Amino acid sequence: MADQSGAMARGRDRLPHKQAHARMKRILPLFAIVALGTCLWMVLDSSLTDDPVTHNPLKSLAPQNAERGAEPEPTPAEELAAPSQDPGGERQAMTEDSTWLAGRIEWPEGVHESAGELAVFAIPREMNYPRFLLWLARSGSSPDSFPVKEDGSFRVPGDPEDESAWVIVRGKFSYSPQATDLGATDKAITLVQGAHLRGRVQTDVEGALDASFMLEVNPENAQLDPMALVASTPMLPIQFSMEPGGKFSFDALPLGHDYSVRAMHPSLRSDRVTVVGATGGEEIELLLTLVEGASVAGVVVDESGQPVAGASVEVAGTGLLGTLGAASERQDQCDSQGRFQLRGLGSGESTLRARASGFLESDSVTVDLLEEESKENVTLTLGRGESITGSLHWNDGRPAVEVTVSAQFDVAHGVGLGGLNALRGASAETVTDSNGDFTLFGLGKGPFVVGASSLAPLVSTTSDGSEPIQVRWQAQASGVQPGTQGLQLTLVPPLSIAGRVVDEGDTPVGTFRIHYARSSDGPAGGLASMVSKRSKTVKSDEGQFVLEDFTPGSYMAWVQDDAHASEAALSFEAPLTEELVLRVRSTATVSGDVVGTDGTPIPGAGVRSGHGSSMEDLMAVGLEAVEVAADEAGHFTLTGIPAGGTQLIAEAKGWARSPGVTIEVAPGEVREGVRIEVSRGGTLTGEVYDSAGKLASGFMVTAVALDSITGGAGISQKLGNTDASGEFRFEHLQAGTWQVTAMDTAKGLSGEADMGTLLSSLEIGQATIIEGETTHVVLGAPPEDPVRLFGTVTLGGRPFAGANLSLFPEGGQLYSNLAMTAVGEDGRYEVTLDGPGGYTTNLQTIGPGPGQQSTIEYRLEIPSATEYRHDFELPLGRISGHVVGPDGRGISGERVTVTLDSDARSDRMFGGQYSELVSGQDGAFEVLPLRPGTYRVSAGGAPMMGLGEGHLGRVTLGGLVLAEDQALDGLVLELPEPGALKLTVMAPDGSPASGAAVFVRDASGRTLEPFSMQTTGPDGELLVKSLAPGDYTVLTRTKDLCSPESAAVRVRANEVTELRLDLGVGTIVKVQLQSKESREPVRGSVRVLDAAGRDYANLFGYQDLQYLYIEGGFSPTEHRFGPLPPGRYTVHGQAGDQSAKKPVTLKGGERRVVMRLK
Repeated sequence: MADQSGAMARGRDRLPHKQAHARMKRILPLFAIVALGTCLWMVLDSSLTDDPVTHNPLKSLAPQNAERGAEPEPTPAEELAAPSQDPGGERQAMTEDSTWLAGRIEWPEGVHESAGELAVFAIPREMNYPRFLLWLARSGSSPDSFPVKEDGSFRVPGDPEDESAWVIVRGKFSYSPQATDLGATDKAITLVQGAHLRGRVQTDVEGALDASFMLEVNPENAQLDPMALVASTPMLPIQFSMEPGGKFSFDALPLGHDYSVRAMHPSLRSDRVTVVGATGGEEIELLLTLVEGASVAGVVVDESGQPVAGASVEVAGTGLLGTLGAASERQDQCDSQGRFQLRGLGSGESTLRARASGFLESDSVTVDLLEEESKENVTLTLGRGESITGSLHWNDGRPAVEVTVSAQFDVAHGVGLGGLNALRGASAETVTDSNGDFTLFGLGKGPFVVGASSLAPLVSTTSDGSEPIQVRWQAQASGVQPGTQGLQLTLVPPLSIAGRVVDEGDTPVGTFRIHYARSSDGPAGGLASMVSKRSKTVKSDEGQFVLEDFTPGSYMAWVQDDAHASEAALSFEAPLTEELVLRVRSTATVSGDVVGTDGTPIPGAGVRSGHGSSMEDLMAVGLEAVEVAADEAGHFTLTGIPAGGTQLIAEAKGWARSPGVTIEVAPGEVREGVRIEVSRGGTLTGEVYDSAGKLASGFMVTAVALDSITGGAGISQKLGNTDASGEFRFEHLQAGTWQVTAMDTAKGLSGEADMGTLLSSLEIGQATIIEGETTHVVLGAPPEDPVRLFGTVTLGGRPFAGANLSLFPEGGQLYSNLAMTAVGEDGRYEVTLDGPGGYTTNLQTIGPGPGQQSTIEYRLEIPSATEYRHDFELPLGRISGHVVGPDGRGISGERVTVTLDSDARSDRMFGGQYSELVSGQDGAFEVLPLRPGTYRVSAGGAPMMGLGEGHLGRVTLGGLVLAEDQALDGLVLELPEPGALKLTVMAPDGSPASGAAVFVRDASGRTLEPFSMQTTGPDGELLVKSLAPGDYTVLTRTKDLCSPESAAVRVRANEVTELRLDLGVGTIVKVQLQSKESREPVRGSVRVLDAAGRDYANLFGYQDLQYLYIEGGFSPTEHRFGPLPPGRYTVHGQAGDQSAKKPVTLKGGERRVVMRLK
């Protein structure tokens, strides 16, 4: 029996204006990268073009393909095209065995649309109304719709097994803001009122209106919060079909936006008509005009110059992420000679790109057009890109012939910079030959999920002679790198999983909702798992369930509904030979009110309950945040909240997101009277300059509330674009520190995306938002005393291409004059510095996942000059080896960390040398260039920042001495079966401590992580996963509190050890080393040892990051540590051949230590 107890469980009017440019600070773009990658993933995620869920969401990402002449299954569009209603208004296809789910409409005051004008749409999953409109426009057909009776009631069919149905209501003016899951109970849906858009298109071009074309409704100055509550996600651009003769209409246009509307004619250009200040119930009449436009003609060729027949050429549209995810402006299919012509283009720059099956998308080509100009002889070149070869067989060894095999970008790597790899060459498809072999061309950087599926019977004959039932056989491999050869895929039949659900007393639970998903490796494994997530409502007196359509692999399952919830998701392997037992606890109900700072109720506010840190909730799959919209009186009731600590937040249109309200709820508790207060917030305005020193229009701007990173219930961020004047504006931001970034998406996210193009276009700043005030920032302003720095970067005499160079000025604000550039293919670099002086310089290569990189640090002294050359000759030092499992076999995809095993230095941000990577094929890894020194190598454990799941325990080899330009090869790190530590951190008042950084040491006193980026959630808890068996001590701290170092605790394989830590008074220690001769501050290294010889100077957590990069705490000669727990310590300082030590006793507050070296 796979029981959850004791087993490893994975889861879990104008405002005053305040000028802030003079003290604006730039900070580390880590969170911008995470936010950017997440936005990229959201845009590329199939849910934006969401096809209706079939009965097997866990099936391969590959397109379905029938073998041996069998009829293929209906496509999602064909399934959607099925609705048909009889005179009674019910779908004809429904049978007597169907489950009907009921709901009712509630008309709030001011909404008077009759029931007959409303339709209830059955949709595949939870989504808000703007996303529904986008899905509806892109799905290519109409979903099932059902009528509403005069009393407001309606019925829709549900899955007989699942007893659930997601629905959205839409009329001519009215709509439901978000989807409702009817479940098995009668639920009320409250409507809001929008506007109705109608009009026609006119033109002098004969026959132009006979063609079929689209209309686009685009919100002006759209802003997006990718992590926003469902109720507050904004409108996105929508395209829909025109009626014959050029007439159009658009029902239930959401209010709160100005819109631009244009016709998307295939060969004529449309003017844009703006809709300003639409009101509820308003009928808006528009007239659009089509005219001749500019045109571009040319040819698409391959790398040998041969024309590519049938290639598709498009003019890229623009959106929040530039051309990424935006619909094309124009598109044409090449003729047999590869020729194309695009007409109806506007004046100005147009970006062209080409695609064809078996080729990698072309580089973008930009043409500058005059009004009605015709430009010819444009050439677009397609390359083959990367490839993957392999073979597909049935499970009995027979080759699978003429079966479609596809590769899709593995979304488990679709966060951070890895998400950029999905911009180009994200998919490919082919058919196996007579031997079952296949080759997939046109791939980008990947990695990929490669899969195939085919209909076939389980048995060749039946006892009664009837035709065997066809089932879908599947094969899938994840994390496949481009260039892989000989990939072996085996088609296997679907599997079933049986189990039961019991409560804490082992009593069966009769009704429950079970969720399950495939576990995915990679830094964004949680995001990938969410794609495969499937849910089912079960009724069984014995608490039994059967889950179907599994393929072999790793999965997780959990229960979460209004009445019960698992404590965490339970991991298991399919096939499963024993019963799966899920233990649940009763959930809590919390009710209260959302009010403004003046006590005014906030109707319709979205309220969310989150139980983990924001980063954990983003990256992990399992228990989900519970959301609800407040009623007209601002009252809310959240049901189904898992027991334990939780954080409530609220937000509403025209208001800033509330501070988190942290509460602790017991199983089955009913908590009333919770008050969540929202304010109007502050306003952020800004201007962005490009590299030429000109105000930049169309730059993507992201603002992230830094406090929300470690808080619960979601990261708070805003996304928008600079206007034609290079300015941007975000309103209703909560007070606090926000990171602000700007990037030229037209250049940084087109063609071959890499970190160099990203960094070269990225401007980073910081703003302090104050309630009721406006803060202004300036990003990328031209320097007053610039110095051109240039040179080469070589390794062994060869160009070190693709690396990124970051230069941080010493003294003052760390990021006030940060400069970044990339090393070209020829090894050359060039960057403009804001002035002369000392710079800490990081040369860095970037990996695909969050935190994956290799950094070597230098110090440059830049003279006062107009230009200065410096060539970097990198050291040849190397460390390599293999990561193996308990069976001695090499393991790919395991995290590997290489750092200098030395004392802390204030003038180095990464200790001088720091690499994060994953093991490759057969577990091999290699790190270079490395300078001479003593190193430590760690492998295994959870991914960087805890973003995802680790499979085996983390081990470390220390004291590795590397001589200059030498190699340490042949290292073997054997990873054991892991255990885990479940930590509970309490504040001095006995409440859970949220956002506490955690440091874990092994038996030797060495910390497991060079940077501790994991923090406790609203419940004060953190599960430290993937620890090797052994003894550990733990220390935790916040900005001003610290726990004592714990006693040693034993971690055992496949078990969870619990530990409580209590925060108390802590001391901030600041150490300065002085020269023996001059008594001037000098650079050097410092250790702070306790009585047990444990070093506290190398503990670096999220609070230290905040101080260093937000509060401007970077000084090359001052060392800052802590807070440290009370006690006696010895401070050791070293600079060259001079040293000193000094005993100190810490009792709280701040302690300054000045040491004169001898």
